[in-house]
Amino acid sequence: MPRRSLALIACLTACGALQATPSLGSVNFSGDLGLKPSEIRKALRATGSRTLLPGLPGLWKGWRLRPDYRPDAAESDAVRLRSLYYRRGYLAADVRVQSVDLAGGSAHIRLTVRSGPRYQVREVNGQPARPALAEVCRSLFDQRRTAERSGVVDFAPRLEFREVPGPAAGDPRRWADVTTSLTPGPSYRAGRIEFRGNHRFSDSTLRHMLRLDEGAPLDPLRVRQSLARLNRTGWFEPLTPADVAMNAAQGSDHADVTIALRETRPGAWSLSGPAGPMSIGGPLRFAMGSRLPAWGRGFLELSTYTASANLFLLAKPLGALVPFLPNRRFVRLVSLQRPLLPGNPWLSGFTVTPQLGWPGLLAGYGLAHARGLVRDALETERALTPDLPVAVVNDRGGGILNCQLPPTRSDRVRQFAGTATNLLFSFSPF
Repeated sequence: MPRRSLALIACLTACGALQATPSLGSVNFSGDLGLKPSEIRKALRATGSRTLLPGLPGLWKGWRLRPDYRPDAAESDAVRLRSLYYRRGYLAADVRVQSVDLAGGSAHIRLTVRSGPRYQVREVNGQPARPALAEVCRSLFDQRRTAERSGVVDFAPRLEFREVPGPAAGDPRRWADVTTSLTPGPSYRAGRIEFRGNHRFSDSTLRHMLRLDEGAPLDPLRVRQSLARLNRTGWFEPLTPADVAMNAAQGSDHADVTIALRETRPGAWSLSGPAGPMSIGGPLRFAMGSRLPAWGRGFLELSTYTASANLFLLAKPLGALVPFLPNRRFVRLVSLQRPLLPGNPWLSGFTVTPQLGWPGLLAGYGLAHARGLVRDALETERALTPDLPVAVVNDRGGGILNCQLPPTRSDRVRQFAGTATNLLFSFSPF
C-alpha cells in the first residue's frame, strides 16, 4: 500500500479518535438519598448541564448544554455532593461513583448515596449551637483569619462528631456534639518579592500596587488583595493564587514570594453598547487603542499609558448638560490615558483629550477617582475569602465539608450598588 494511503488512514483514525470523546448523557442516583433529587442535581458542577433556554410545560423541554465527559468529573461531583449532605446535617453521609457506562458515545454515570441519619447539632466545642452547621464554618473562618494575620499559610481544619442522647425523652430526632480543630502550619514573614514575565512594566510600578511588604507577616489575604489590584489594571492575564510561589529555606521563618505574570497584548479594539435604549443603558461606543512602548520610569513610564481613538453615538447631545462637551450626538475623541493605578493614585487616573481641553482633563480625573473610591468602598474582605475545606471524620471514612461564607444583606446591597455605579459611569466619554 502506498505511503500516502497509510498516512491518510492514520489521519482518519486519529481524527475519529478525537471525535469519539463522549459527552455526558445522564447522571442517576441510587440508594438512600435523604434529599430531593432536584436538590442534588443543582449541586452538580462537573457533570451538570446548563439551561440555555427554559422549556415550556407540555410543549418543549428547553435547550440544555451538556459538557464533554472527563474521567475525573464523576469523582469531583461525588466529593461536592458529600459536602452538600454534611451542610444539611447528614454527618455520616457517603457518596460514591458506582459505575460509568460509555456505551453509545455518551457517558452515563450512576452515583450511590447513603445519606444516613440527619443530625441536629447540640454543642460545638462544648458550647450550645444552632441546629445548622453555619456557626461551625463561621468559627473556623474566624480562626483561619486570625492565623493568617500572623503569617500562617497552611491549615488543617477538622470536624469530628459523636452521637448523643436527645435533650428530651421520646425525641425522634438524632443529636450530635461537634468538635472542631484548626491546626495551623508555621508562620512566615515575606522575604524577597519578585515578578516573572513583566517585560513592558517595571518592578517599581508593580510593587506600588502590592498590599504586602517585604519583612511583614506573610498574610494570604494581603496576597489576594495584591493580585486583585494587579488584575484591575488589565495589563495581565487574570491572576490567581496558583500564580504565586512561596519558597522558604529549611529552618527559616522568611519565605520568598514570586508572582508569575502573563502580559496581555498591547493593542485592542472594542464595540460596546447598551442592552436596552441608549437613554437608559449608555451610548454606543467603538474604541481602538494601544499601550505605548516600554520606555521611561515613574510618572513617565510610557507603557502605563494608552493612546486610543473613540467614536460615540449618544442618545442626546451631552453638550446640552455639560458645556465643554461637544453638542452633537456623534462624537469623535482622541485620547491619551493613564488608568488609576493602585498605590499611585494622584499621578494616575487621568485622560488627556485635546478636543475637551482642561475642563475635560479635570472632569475625567475626578470621575476616575470617584469610581475608584466607590469600588474600594464596595469591596470587602468577604469577596476575597476562599472556601475552607474541612476534613469530616465519621464511621464511613469521612470526606470534605466545603465551608462557604453565607451571603448577607450587605452583600446584596453592595452588588446592587455596584451595578448601579457601572450603569452611571457608562455614560462617561472618558
